[in-house]
Amino acid sequence: AASQWAELGERGIAADPVAREPVQVEVDGIQVEAFFLSHGIPQDPADEIFNNGYVVTLEGIAFFHTGDIAGLQSFQPYALADREIDFAFVPHMFLNSSASQTTLERTVGMEYLFPAHYQYTYDPFNPDLLLQYHPQAVVFYGELGTWTMPLPATAAPPQPTATRTDSGEYVEFMTEDGVRLVGTYYPAPGNTAVVFAHMGISDQTAWQGFAARLAGEGMPALTFDFRCYGLSDCLGGDSSYYTTKDIRAAIGYLQGRGFERIVCAGASMGAAACVNATMREDLAGLVFIAGPRGYPMENLAYPRDLRNPGMPKLFIVSDQDRYTQVVPATTDLYTASPDPKQLVTYPSTLHGTELFDSEYGEQFSQVLLDFLLSLDEQP
Repeated sequence: AASQWAELGERGIAADPVAREPVQVEVDGIQVEAFFLSHGIPQDPADEIFNNGYVVTLEGIAFFHTGDIAGLQSFQPYALADREIDFAFVPHMFLNSSASQTTLERTVGMEYLFPAHYQYTYDPFNPDLLLQYHPQAVVFYGELGTWTMPLPATAAPPQPTATRTDSGEYVEFMTEDGVRLVGTYYPAPGNTAVVFAHMGISDQTAWQGFAARLAGEGMPALTFDFRCYGLSDCLGGDSSYYTTKDIRAAIGYLQGRGFERIVCAGASMGAAACVNATMREDLAGLVFIAGPRGYPMENLAYPRDLRNPGMPKLFIVSDQDRYTQVVPATTDLYTASPDPKQLVTYPSTLHGTELFDSEYGEQFSQVLLDFLLSLDEQP
């Protein structure tokens, strides 16, 4: 970028990092480390918009700015939590879930969090929701706001982070390109199993409570973290380019346990992964919650290339979902799908599995239970 601003002269210093290879520069005692952090748009990596994140260290105080990232999973390869980050500036739209607490603590571990990117997203800034999950975040409500850092003796105590449901079995499995994924398996006597795929703003914990409930009703379930999320490894780049490999690995894990009937249930990014899986695997059912149509996949097209067109399909979306593009994407996919199919909408702005923690939570859960249990063929 500096090369495009000739008027800066020698004051412009170019830093051109590539994935997993930061660039370090020191200027007058100020250390600057530039990281390639995926922007995520367009989805073809060759055409992706350029984005750098930076760690700037001044007199022992470290500032981390993400730039315009695709998601929190971008941080994982760089072990930022080992760098004792004092101040982190992170786009607000990735901070609206309990999973973001766990992810930031593990991947950044900053002392103070500053939400950023207020006015330039289709996801409106929601300080009340953000502060539910990050009560220590420093939120500015107007331009040129000020904040005074508290003295160490009066600093707020650390808040507890989200915990994982422990009623299932910790499992690991590998993708075809050698990435270790971590999941939680919930055993049950049924012979139809469900794999749950999480959103890009969460991890497998978003599904675990429901998966345990489903297993309690007699239907086996698997939650897992996509690569670069949660406890899974982060090889091969940004997760959104590899979701099909990851969901197929999860399906393969269930097949390895002897299941021939498998349902794929996903929300947002996970919904797109499930759609892609339906064109690669002979599935027993599809649950598509507030997702895009799917990521580009080797000239395959839905519904033309469905392996099992006759499988039951459930589509769910909030009719005012704050990620506005998923509303027509979900309804259009429903319209294009062959029978049997069902569409359920909620009068809400909540996105995907956020519905579990809303006034519609029990209704949402019951819709899922009724659909999934109807697919389970008891021995």
